[in-house]
Amino acid sequence: MQIQPHLFTFLCSIAWVQTTVFLCVGLLPPYWELLHRKGKVVGINFLFLALDSSGAVFSMASMCIGTFDAMGMILYAIMIAMELGLFVSQGIWLLRFRVLKKEKDEDQEQVENNEINIVNSIDNNNNIFNNGNTSKDGISLYNEEQNKSLSSL
Repeated sequence: MQIQPHLFTFLCSIAWVQTTVFLCVGLLPPYWELLHRKGKVVGINFLFLALDSSGAVFSMASMCIGTFDAMGMILYAIMIAMELGLFVSQGIWLLRFRVLKKEKDEDQEQVENNEINIVNSIDNNNNIFNNGNTSKDGISLYNEEQNKSLSSL
């Protein structure tokens, strides 16, 4: 039984489309995790991902030198794009939650120190005006004495 050339080309195209779709579907779970973990890539070895991406780059380069296969180039370009997306997402996550969080924590500590200084200066001012006579809840004893004298009337 002989297969016609146009039928063979059609079957190869179907196999290429299936390969491309399955490859992309295989890289979708990490993107699903990105949605749930605020951009953090979990469960992927970046050394392996770098080697896989470099394999796609070198395969594209070899196709430019030898016989050019458009479907192969598209497949490798899709691979590089999806893997690059994982690298970029991890880089953004590191920037957001490690580098910028340190700066935010430092700013928060400075704000807290300023608030403590303000509260201490207010307490010092209250002590100056009340001659050091303050009750446990910060209300001056003078006000408590005034309330007692008014209630006795």
